[in-house]
Amino acid sequence: MSGEFFDTHFTVAEANALIPFLRESFERIHHKQDELVKQYPEIKEFLEKKSSDFGFANSFDYFRKGNEISKLIDRISRTGVFLKDLQRGLVDFPHVSEGKEIFLCWELGEKEVMFWHEIEAGYTGRQPLYSGRKE
Repeated sequence: MSGEFFDTHFTVAEANALIPFLRESFERIHHKQDELVKQYPEIKEFLEKKSSDFGFANSFDYFRKGNEISKLIDRISRTGVFLKDLQRGLVDFPHVSEGKEIFLCWELGEKEVMFWHEIEAGYTGRQPLYSGRKE
């Protein structure tokens, strides 16, 4: 197909094969975030608002744990998926269906990829994968 926007495309099977890795990565990220919140309660607001004010946490341990989280996020990104929401564990997989680029959509807690959406539609435009759309 010419005019493809994304370099990497996933089949449904390829996307589903990544789910164990994604699930484990998100669980590890969330665990590390929970550790940070316990040790630095003020970070909860930072994580929720995605603020860039790091003034409250200047300890080595904070930066070490933050770096571990960054490395996990980087590992996810290197697979070619699009990380849409870290807290929800929401990712999009570029996919070609019927000659058109779309996103397969998966969220932590879902057993497998069961939804897709138009690139412009986002999460609110999610549709069941097998409702007339060809794989």
